Amino acid sequence: MSHAPSPDRPGGRASRRDRAQVLFAYGGIGSTWPGMGRSLLAEPTAASFLQRCERLMAEMSEAAGWSLIAELSAGKDVSRLADPAIAQPALFCMQAALTEVWRAWGLEPDMVAGMSVGEIAAAYAARVFDLETALRVALSRGRAVATARGLGCSVAVALPAQDVASLITPEDRVWVSVLLGPDLTLASGTRDSVTALTDRVRRHGGRWEMRNPDHPFHCPLMQPAQGHLFSALGDLALRNPDRPIFSSLNGAAAPNGAYGPPYWAETLVSPVQAQGAVLSAAADGPITVVEISPRALMTEPIRKSLARHPHRATVLPSMRAHRPAYECLLSTVGELRSLGYELDGCTTPTKG
Repeated sequence: MSHAPSPDRPGGRASRRDRAQVLFAYGGIGSTWPGMGRSLLAEPTAASFLQRCERLMAEMSEAAGWSLIAELSAGKDVSRLADPAIAQPALFCMQAALTEVWRAWGLEPDMVAGMSVGEIAAAYAARVFDLETALRVALSRGRAVATARGLGCSVAVALPAQDVASLITPEDRVWVSVLLGPDLTLASGTRDSVTALTDRVRRHGGRWEMRNPDHPFHCPLMQPAQGHLFSALGDLALRNPDRPIFSSLNGAAAPNGAYGPPYWAETLVSPVQAQGAVLSAAADGPITVVEISPRALMTEPIRKSLARHPHRATVLPSMRAHRPAYECLLSTVGELRSLGYELDGCTTPTKG
């Protein structure tokens, strides 16, 4: 499979010599952290791309009242990333910028998959959307999700999805919402029902961690936000993906034309099949997964998902939370080169 870079994108791809297929995997909103873009802005390709995003967003009413570059650089005391209306487009821009960095450095994905809001960046990477359309989807999604504040919460449970489901009673208003890995599941619902679930998890010797205290992601409680998003998106300019893109709704390769407004609206209320998408992508042979996120949120769950994979599987992060972007990027470049990928476009920081 060969994917030539488009004229308006940084070019380059790794040598195809006897190497595993490359999957770019895009994590969800748990990937964000205050100041996440500060060190990435020292990379010339990323800086240019993020400044382009800033210019485009300045012309969009959905982005009124905030600056992308300022939010990506803001410290903990002033960061507004707790607001989905800011966090979701900011995460998309970070993920798309990392995609462009890898392409400029010589790594082109053979296929892509996204978890939750990360699927917007996956669609952009597969050229389903141009940049302006992708920004519009991310901004609209963030604003829609923000309307669900206070309706419930989301919790990560260190158990398989079927075990979590077995602890939920018919009276509960809590649902399995994200299948992250073989022993990591997100559950979302009303605060009372989530509290009851975590009490049962504790009694069964399980562990859990609050992931979002204000929003019940990917469950029926998000139906009001679903309506907001569908109305906001209207018509979307879609192109057929230029490489396989694995859907978070069913874990399978998405058909042409799948990513219209009904799809994005459905993702708000349906469980995310993150593990299924990765397993589908890895079904045909050796695979190298590069997580495209500012935090290595999915790297370990993906490794565990592929632990029994019959072919060679390598999983690498692009960034780690609260660490300089170059530190992780260049470490992963070294790993990729050791696997036979030819990356020759790496740059050095321009500042900081």
